[in-house]
Amino acid sequence: MSWAIVLGRTETGFSIFRPTDGLDEGPVILSRTVAIKADDTLGSLYFGKIFPMGVAGLIEAADVVIAGKAPAIAQYEPAAGYEGIIRGAESRVRWATHVNQTFNLIRGCDPAPGAWTTHEGKKLSLFDSTKRIARTYSAVKGRRPGEITEVSQAGLVIHGQ
Repeated sequence: MSWAIVLGRTETGFSIFRPTDGLDEGPVILSRTVAIKADDTLGSLYFGKIFPMGVAGLIEAADVVIAGKAPAIAQYEPAAGYEGIIRGAESRVRWATHVNQTFNLIRGCDPAPGAWTTHEGKKLSLFDSTKRIARTYSAVKGRRPGEITEVSQAGLVIHGQ
């Protein structure tokens, strides 16, 4: 799910399937899609949407399996892919990328593993982000991507690309 957010997708989901010998292979019993909102984080998506739907989906799948009515829908191999776990290297913010990519990375890594950057030689983890768009050139003139431009009780403002 992290990659779905990081890559700016608008939906994700899950499938319950009868496993075979391969990784995530086997006939599908049930699939569900879930919308990804512009302010969703990995935490809000998983705990607020996927987890409750997954529990209900497991019960529904168990019921149809026990009743002998479980479908066995072949997975569509051309659309198959594997997206690995996001770890430290992938969760590092690269400030030269577009602000939308930076914003999505922070959302996709919140709460774990946490997007991060460095400030004055120390690791700084980034959570609970919002995106603000500068309205004038003078608001960004002379700013470097990754530069902290404001510190308050509410958090930091960091200039993006």
